[in-house]
Amino acid sequence: MNTRFTSIIGFPGCKRGNVTNTSPTHKTPDTAGLTRRIAVNPIVHPGTIVNGRHRPRSPLRCRSVSGLALLGTVATLLCLQASPALPAEIEKGATILMRPNPTNNGLPSERQIPELNALLAAKAALPEKIVRVATFRPNEPTVQITVHQIGSGTNPCILVPIHGVLANCESWRYTAGALGSDFDLWIVDLPGCGESDKPDPKTLAADGYSPGAMAERVMQAIEQCLKARKDSPHLMLVAHSLGGMIVLRMTSDPELRQRHAALLRQVDGLVLFAPCDVSVNQEIKSLAAIIKLTGVKVRIGKALGIIREAVAKSIVDGFAIPHRATKETADQRFQILINAEQRRATQAIIRGAVPWNYKENRPDWDRIHELEANYRNVDKPCLIVWGACDEVLPESMGHKLADQIAGAKLVVLPDCMHALALECPDKCAQLIRDFHARVLAARSNRAASNQNPDERLFLGAGAFNSSMQQETGGALLS
Repeated sequence: MNTRFTSIIGFPGCKRGNVTNTSPTHKTPDTAGLTRRIAVNPIVHPGTIVNGRHRPRSPLRCRSVSGLALLGTVATLLCLQASPALPAEIEKGATILMRPNPTNNGLPSERQIPELNALLAAKAALPEKIVRVATFRPNEPTVQITVHQIGSGTNPCILVPIHGVLANCESWRYTAGALGSDFDLWIVDLPGCGESDKPDPKTLAADGYSPGAMAERVMQAIEQCLKARKDSPHLMLVAHSLGGMIVLRMTSDPELRQRHAALLRQVDGLVLFAPCDVSVNQEIKSLAAIIKLTGVKVRIGKALGIIREAVAKSIVDGFAIPHRATKETADQRFQILINAEQRRATQAIIRGAVPWNYKENRPDWDRIHELEANYRNVDKPCLIVWGACDEVLPESMGHKLADQIAGAKLVVLPDCMHALALECPDKCAQLIRDFHARVLAARSNRAASNQNPDERLFLGAGAFNSSMQQETGGALLS
């Protein structure tokens, strides 16, 4: 039954309007009666044969009629659940449908996990200031970007973590606790996410939520924050997934590099956790399903508990370490999906991530190759970290990026999936510390030798040694 109604909402893993689950081969003893009742009025597409008759429907009415069918289905279910005169099998089926979400209710709180609770306590003990910065693009409204500044405010090195899609600054809450005593952190909420402004995509240019546009706004925000500092701190850009794509755009796009040259001179290096490559040759099914979510589907899915349960299951399936999939992480993603502003922005971010010909449903290879060629402009030391069990972006993508970015190193963490900073925060923190130490050592060696101006080559000459691999359990692959 859950599969049947999840298919109505069109959530990941199910096809919209799939009514094959109502066939006799899909019935169970507990739900057979309810299945028969629901199958009376399934979602019918134009031209479907119903009761042996052809019923053509005007395309202009499809959306409204489908919406009424959905609402009618929900009303039927509520009547089924409320009626005391129902046959026993139907009543049992309704009870199963309306039962509490088992996966979501089974998730642990992060406060119940000692190592995560300790990191949260460490973060809570740090000074934190929230800064809102106005950013601008031609012919677009001003967008306020929120930067969460954590730490003393005087550390000579600042980490700038940038989250991925379906996320916000909370993606780095454990990392902040682990690293707050070693660095200052400026955790950015991307446009459309967290506490930053969430303009309707219709009010922006066609590329308003593209990686290039968000890179421009993030760079403006960092520059404004740097103006408030009396010193000239060094920066380390840290990013995950889509955030990694944005950082690569910041450091590779010729126009951005020229416009923000002074900022980039203060960047010591890049640490990218499962960064999304621009060269993606097919849709990611889970993200494609999110693009199709509508307000009606969300409201019905929320009322029935389908979305919360589907989100909880996706969180559980996305962690190789089961107890790291927490209720808080699921709740954050759930709130993003049910909030109309955030959902619209998220959908625009997903659509704009990779150049895509939506009419032909295939990549825009000419634009992809143009962006891909810009990787040669990345002139910062770069560490790429991947989870060996990543099911969102394949490990092979990490090897490709490491080959295309001069001097980049790839470390693969065993028994980790895509959400590395949430699943393995201690290992991620250790990698960042180790990388920063070696970047500083490379700079000292460069200054001492006065022979090679490119510190990436110092890093490539054995900077990541066996001690790093022993500390994190990661395998250095390139």
